Amino acid sequence: MSKSIPPSPRGLIVPLWLMLVIGALCLVLPGLVWFYQLSSPSDGARLTKQPGASNPIGITVDVFSVESALRGGDVVVAVQGVPMAAWVEGLWRRDSWQSTWERGETIPYTVIRQGNQVEVPVLLG
Repeated sequence: MSKSIPPSPRGLIVPLWLMLVIGALCLVLPGLVWFYQLSSPSDGARLTKQPGASNPIGITVDVFSVESALRGGDVVVAVQGVPMAAWVEGLWRRDSWQSTWERGETIPYTVIRQGNQVEVPVLLG
């Protein structure tokens, strides 16, 4: 006795064009994100990957650009006089985003460096 395989319902078959569109989106979207990241102004630092990098005082950064005025291990406590806690609270409010910064602009950062709080002028690149 042989069992026959029933035909697939027509609704479950994905058309080739749809698969091609999904594949193209999977290639294009990461490229757009990459382009956005490269074209946005940067302070040359990122949140360190060590545990406790983000705390109530501020955020600890690692530097990836030699031109950055920040140093690895700096704890950023404020940007343009706004405490980091306020920045974190505003991440989900669209009206608080700082999208007006441009390359070549200097932004004052308040950091704790080697136990001392200092003002650091950071040139966006």
